[in-house]
Amino acid sequence: MLKIIDRSYRIPHTGIVNLTWSMKMNRKTNLQRLLALLKDGKWHSADELASQVSFRFGHTVFEARQKGYLIEKRRVAHNHFEYRLAAMKAA
Repeated sequence: MLKIIDRSYRIPHTGIVNLTWSMKMNRKTNLQRLLALLKDGKWHSADELASQVSFRFGHTVFEARQKGYLIEKRRVAHNHFEYRLAAMKAA
């Protein structure tokens, strides 16, 4: 549980102060980063997604699909894949 103290987050029982509130509000989620990258409709390599979204981007792709986004995956070589956003979620 996090408590807001002087616009920063203090993790109870540790004395650790995390990000300031304003910094926390400006951070993009992994889903937002994924959709921003894939919205051009072009194919993007798994390495690119790992570096720009998250090392564990597979869960973010799963989350996007659960929310109605159509993300395609294709194999380009043995153990190398590319992803693209084929259709945006209906409004």
